[in-house]
Amino acid sequence: MKNFIGVHKTEEEQEDQIKNWWKENGIQIIGGVVIGIAGIWGWDYYQNHTYAQSIEARDLYLDFSVNNNSSTLQNLSENFSDSSYQDEARLLLAKNQIKNFDESRNTLLSVSNSSNKYLANLAKIRLAKLYINNDNLSEAETILNNLNDESYKGLKFYMQAQISEKKNDLSSAKNLYEESLKNLSEESGLKNLIRLKVADLN
Repeated sequence: MKNFIGVHKTEEEQEDQIKNWWKENGIQIIGGVVIGIAGIWGWDYYQNHTYAQSIEARDLYLDFSVNNNSSTLQNLSENFSDSSYQDEARLLLAKNQIKNFDESRNTLLSVSNSSNKYLANLAKIRLAKLYINNDNLSEAETILNNLNDESYKGLKFYMQAQISEKKNDLSSAKNLYEESLKNLSEESGLKNLIRLKVADLN
């Protein structure tokens, strides 16, 4: 490229040299520019499309949270199956189904397999709570024993304490409540309730 145009040549020779060079390399240059522009446009289109999809999924979720419309949930499930909004909507559905044990359990089980680990673990916690409230203690224990997310440690101890209390193992319940107090954040609304339970078990 240093000697692309011979400075010692006449203007006409230089023009001929440019024309020849352009004949040999023009197609590749134009092709490179087109591919570059297409790549940029394609990436912008992908980003815009993804953003639009996310907004649409969010709007459907908000609509479902207000109206509890089954067709809205179906739309989310069929057209936005990769969106976390679908799982969040199903968590709401499970809450609305709370009076029907089987329906609520099945919905929570489906979310517990979500690729979103936060929502999957939240579903597991709610499923364990559902089992405890319905005295299915062994199922609840299995879920809690397999829940290893540190952010749920305090809540896990609390629910294990509830199970021990239901089994009338009060010594174990007291110890688990105390462990729960150590692992819950200071802002947790459960702390005052747990302190009362510990006092009652003393």
